[in-house]
Amino acid sequence: MHTYIKGKALFNPFGPRGLIFPRFSSLFLKTLSYSVMHLCVAMSVAWMLTGNLKAALAIGLIEPAVQTVAYTCHERIWARGNISNKSTHSI
Repeated sequence: MHTYIKGKALFNPFGPRGLIFPRFSSLFLKTLSYSVMHLCVAMSVAWMLTGNLKAALAIGLIEPAVQTVAYTCHERIWARGNISNKSTHSI
């Protein structure tokens, strides 16, 4: 959605890159909140399985760090391919 004057786009509410790459701040906040939630879940599950708080902390810190990077890459690949829109409108 643009506002045009003499053929030039003056306003793009989705940013200069459109919906493919969301603004860095929103991507960062989403990733940060996901990583905090994941850290809590991973530590809780590891503690329940091992009964050892030190092992749970170690597992809880390593696994979400790796998973956060993987999640960010997955989100960007998904957005770049616009897979969600293609699969829902192909019927």
